[in-house]
Amino acid sequence: MSEPEIATKAPELGDIDTYITKPASYPSVPAPLLLLLTGGTGIHSPNNQRQADKYASAGFVVVMPDHIKLKAVETAKSFLIDMWLARQTPEKVLPRLRKVLEAARDEYADCLAHSGGGIYAAGYCFGAKYVLILAAGDKETTGSSPSLPPLKAGAVAHATLVTRADVRGIKAPVSIVAVENDPLFPDEILEIGRKHLATSAISHEVKVYPGVPHGFAVLGDYADPHIREQQEKAFAQMLGWLKSH
Repeated sequence: MSEPEIATKAPELGDIDTYITKPASYPSVPAPLLLLLTGGTGIHSPNNQRQADKYASAGFVVVMPDHIKLKAVETAKSFLIDMWLARQTPEKVLPRLRKVLEAARDEYADCLAHSGGGIYAAGYCFGAKYVLILAAGDKETTGSSPSLPPLKAGAVAHATLVTRADVRGIKAPVSIVAVENDPLFPDEILEIGRKHLATSAISHEVKVYPGVPHGFAVLGDYADPHIREQQEKAFAQMLGWLKSH
């Protein structure tokens, strides 16, 4: 894999601070656009930036916006912050995402053209909820304009604050990384999602990872080799799904 062109600061897309990282070969070699949505640690977290850089190394132009208007925090345990983020409702978050997508549509028109007019999305923890909402792809759910780029495929890891309506609304192909016995992404919600995706014949994959904590798929300094191994498997799952669509 080639090294990404790493952004040294967060420029703006649609007046929203955004960490942007690109393959070294771009724009000489066309690349698809990936919207990466973080958990509570936000876009200034070194681990989240490393995560974005990994996707860029794999060939994506990555835009990672500050969709929650949160300052950086010095912990990888974003699920603790996600409980506080319950106050960050779709009514607050989605308008920020719309601004980013509108700006990205124009700034990276070449990426959209390369991907048939659509974008890809990956989300972790709190950000995963909004990938699932965007996967609904309809104005009633997202409040989005028909001119916004559609989601070609999404990949999420250990989502939080996901509702029954979120999973029942999914229309785009989606890959789900789940943690066994995760109270932040209850089995009930996961099973509702499984049934919806199966009965609606929506392309999907769901993998449940045992013996790991919520948040394990976010890059971090884990001493346990089992967690590190499962983290790599989860990244391979998500990346493979996005690249295959």
